[in-house]
Amino acid sequence: MSKMFCQIDEMMILELWEQCNLSKEDFEFMARVVAAEAGTTHWDNQVAVASVIWNRVSSDHFPDTVEGVLTESGQFSTVNHGDCSTPTVDACRRAIVYAYLNRPLPEDVLFFRAFYYFSGLKHYAKVADNYFSYE
Repeated sequence: MSKMFCQIDEMMILELWEQCNLSKEDFEFMARVVAAEAGTTHWDNQVAVASVIWNRVSSDHFPDTVEGVLTESGQFSTVNHGDCSTPTVDACRRAIVYAYLNRPLPEDVLFFRAFYYFSGLKHYAKVADNYFSYE
């Protein structure tokens, strides 16, 4: 995975969220969650977290919207009362689009957690401090 852009301005952000068929609000909400869950400095981790979110949107086992996936009870510890207050960065926005357009993780990689794998799930990969697992 490689970075697609360097700096993006407000107009480019508009173009990015439109590429993903999201409202600007949902796109920015997802960007804040990616920043909170993956950090703001590790591109591969940002892409992997965004990929899990997209995989969940496509899965029959999760809500079929970004907002539904992110606000589902017990799923993202960084989401409280339907929002995430973590500031985001342009790299997280680019990671969302990259993951949407390229789907770099297998579609059944639906889970991740920090510092160790979920027990009972098939391991996929460790990226930075997150451990990704199959359904």
